[in-house]
Order: sequence, then structure tokens, then C-alpha cells
Amino acid sequence: MAQDMTLAGQIKVVSFDLDGTLVEEAFDNAIWFEEIPQRYAAKHALPLSQATERVLAEYRALRGHPRWTDMGFWFERFALGDWRDAVAARRHLIRLYPEAAEVLRALSSRYRLVIVTQAERKFHELKLRTLRLGEQELRAAFEAVFATPDHFGRLAKDREVYREVLRRLGIAPHEMLHVGDHSEYDVAVPRTLGIHALHLDRRGMCQGPDVIHDLRALLPLLLP
Repeated sequence: MAQDMTLAGQIKVVSFDLDGTLVEEAFDNAIWFEEIPQRYAAKHALPLSQATERVLAEYRALRGHPRWTDMGFWFERFALGDWRDAVAARRHLIRLYPEAAEVLRALSSRYRLVIVTQAERKFHELKLRTLRLGEQELRAAFEAVFATPDHFGRLAKDREVYREVLRRLGIAPHEMLHVGDHSEYDVAVPRTLGIHALHLDRRGMCQGPDVIHDLRALLPLLLP
């Protein structure tokens, strides 16, 4: 690993991205790209393809809006009714990646675990309540969940987000390892502050000393 240091001897906190890292993306994709366009099509008596085109155009046009990641905002904007109905219809799609529970259980006895996510509160709270590690909700495995829109007023995990996470946790940058599936927000950005970071590429498209393809790759690094 290019960070070829004994990570286990330095790290106090292991930080995870949520969607695409711990939790499958099927639920999010179903809400944004199926439920909302389908409801829009029904409301305006449009073919689904035309409704999808309009919805996606509106997503692009409003990118950067402070509530852009809030599904409630889009249900209000498009007058689609109660977002909870869509959640109920798709809740069965909320799933942990197969190895996530095993890895979290293994690390939790030795490390402080946190989540740093760009997911808005409705999404991440629903997932943490729905998913379980044995008898407990997934939330119980983590000391803290930092959501950029709700805790920091930011849409993306920028330098200030990571800086504030370090401050709130009371640790130095080299005492944190962040793991996520976005090469910029989960890897490049935290590294500018001296945080260790690994790129989780589940599709196997990337290779390199700082790329892992499965969360189980963390275990030999952190539990020698």
C-alpha cells in the first residue's frame, strides 16, 4: 500500500462513506430515477421517457441548490405528494453490501467508527434505522454520523468538512482512515489534510496500492 505504514499502529478512527461503500445504491437509484419520474409521468399524463427527461433536466438545472439532495424538496417541487409513500414502496431495496456487517463487527472492538456522508438526513437516518447488525440498528456501530448537508451546510465532502470532523472527534489527521467509493471526495480531498484514505472500487475498474475492491481488504491492514 502506498500508505505503507503500519496503519494499525496509527489509526484511532475509521471513517466510512455510506452509499456505495456500506449500503447498496439500489434504493437511491430507485427513488431518483424511477419513483420520481414515474410519479411525474402519472401526474402530467406523459410517457415515462419524456417525464424522465424533464426530471433529469431539472436535477441538472438546480444542482448546487442547498436542498438538492433532499428527496422531500423534489416531491414538493414537482407536487408529487408525500415522499414517505415512495420510501415505503422501495424500502426493501435498502441493503448492506454482503461483507459490510462482518467488517464493521471486526473493527468495532478496536477502533472508533464514524460515517461521513453526503446523504441528506432523510436518506441516511432511514437506512441506519432499517439495517441491522445482529440485534442492533446499524447506527449503534458508529460513534457519529456526519452528513454534509445537515451538519455542515455543504453538498460535498470538501476540506472544511473533513477539518471539522477531525475537530469534533478530537484527533489528528494521521489518526483517521477514510474509506469510500468516490476518488475525489473520499480520497483526494481528505488526503490534502493528511488523512489516510482508501478508494473502494467495487467494479474493479481501478488498480493501485491505495485501491481496494472489497471491505474485507481492510482487515489485514487494521487487524494485523
